[in-house]
Amino acid sequence: MKNFILLPGYACQSWIWDEIVPLLDGNCVKVEYPAGKFLTVKDFSEWVFDKFCKTSPLNVIGHSMGGLIGLELLSLVPIHRLLLLETFVTSPGPFFQKLFMEGSKWGERIEGMLTAEKKKYGPELQLSLRNVDCLETVERWGKKITAVYGDRGTGNPQLVKERLNWPSSLEGVRVEVVPDACHFPMLENPKETAAMIKKMMRSI
Repeated sequence: MKNFILLPGYACQSWIWDEIVPLLDGNCVKVEYPAGKFLTVKDFSEWVFDKFCKTSPLNVIGHSMGGLIGLELLSLVPIHRLLLLETFVTSPGPFFQKLFMEGSKWGERIEGMLTAEKKKYGPELQLSLRNVDCLETVERWGKKITAVYGDRGTGNPQLVKERLNWPSSLEGVRVEVVPDACHFPMLENPKETAAMIKKMMRSI
């Protein structure tokens, strides 16, 4: 039985994992952050470590900011595998700023969640996320990391990978692309996202 810690993104709640949890083969812990308490990603990671990292080895799935928290955890606890789900190790370009597919049944609920939750976070955290640069960390731990992104409806995985604008030093990091999904692939295409996670686990 694998242990998964599921870390939501900035201004997100734990329900974003509800569609994918039944599809994963393992014990899943959905984390809910105490919003408004932390100023930096490191603050979040230390809290997650204290609350949820008593069992190891762990498999961490981090969505957006949750992936950045996962990168911080790599130096704190033995992590078997880290999956960065729509996490950007440098600031994303316009191609990636579309949150969900046009006409998505999740659009209204996602927008409502983000609007309500953003009010609970301070400007310091927002600023740190806009200026993120985790290249060095990803280079160091690349063999433990898989990155997954939605294809934004392009049907072109190679285009998605090119738009990441990753340097050659990250060529060893495995990148997978979920079709028909944007920033919330675990909601918009949970079956394909879960299949990629299982594939990732089998490849270790």
